[in-house]
This record gives sequence, C-alpha cells and structure tokens, in this order.
Amino acid sequence: MSPFELKMKLDLADDKARFVKEHSMSSVMNVIVTDDGHTHFFDDDGNDITEHAISIEDYTFYNYKSLTSIVIPDSVTSIGKWAFSQCMSLTNIFISDSVAHIRYCAFSHCISLKSIVIPDYVKSIGDSTFFNCISLTSISIPDSVT
Repeated sequence: MSPFELKMKLDLADDKARFVKEHSMSSVMNVIVTDDGHTHFFDDDGNDITEHAISIEDYTFYNYKSLTSIVIPDSVTSIGKWAFSQCMSLTNIFISDSVAHIRYCAFSHCISLKSIVIPDYVKSIGDSTFFNCISLTSISIPDSVT
C-alpha cells in the first residue's frame, strides 16, 4: 500500500486524523496523529504497529509545524535526535513512563511548548533537547536522569 493509499484509507476511517510522514524527514514509518494528540504508527502495508513501536526515530516529526499535541505510546522507550525539533505549534507533550532516553535536540525550537514533565523512568536527556524553547516556563526532571 502506498503512503497515499494509506492516507486515504485512514482519512476515510477518521476525518480527524492527520498523516505525518509526508511532512517529516522520516522514512521509517507512517504516523497518524489524531486531534486529541494520540499517535498511531503504521507500516507501509497499512498495519497498525503502534503497540510494537519501540522508538520515535531521528527526525520523525521534524519541522511538522501544525502538530499541537502528542502522546508518546507506552511501547516507546526512546525519542530520537531532532524527533520533534521545530514543531512550532507543539504545546502539549505526554511522555509515557516507558521512555528511558530522550536524544539530542529532540524538542529544540518548539517555541510554543510551555511546560513538560519528564517521567521517572527517563535515564538520559541529550544536549540541547530544549534549546530555543522560548515559551518553556516549567520543566520537571526526575532524579533518575544522569
């Protein structure tokens, strides 16, 4: 199934879903973000692999300017470098307790991000992860982060 066919299939199933792959630099997976911020990952055959996705790869949501909210699925253990960088409208991020590593510049230049809570299971946060998040006024980093 081509990305276009996948987009049409999902648009027909849920008109509130947005197809992200066409807006990102990632060629790893197809991503659907619903209006309530829930994220679904699909392979190129249209199979929902959300519960099996273990990482959000480098650049997956890079420069996706209309993304406003995201929920990281419970299966994800790692957020790649530049994964959400330059998501200018991103205000809400829910990071599940399964995430252990947040890589370099993962949320850099998210100028609308106001606050974020890092779960207790996160072990590492890469350099410049929140660089130029000019609206960020609150961040909670647990003792588990080295």
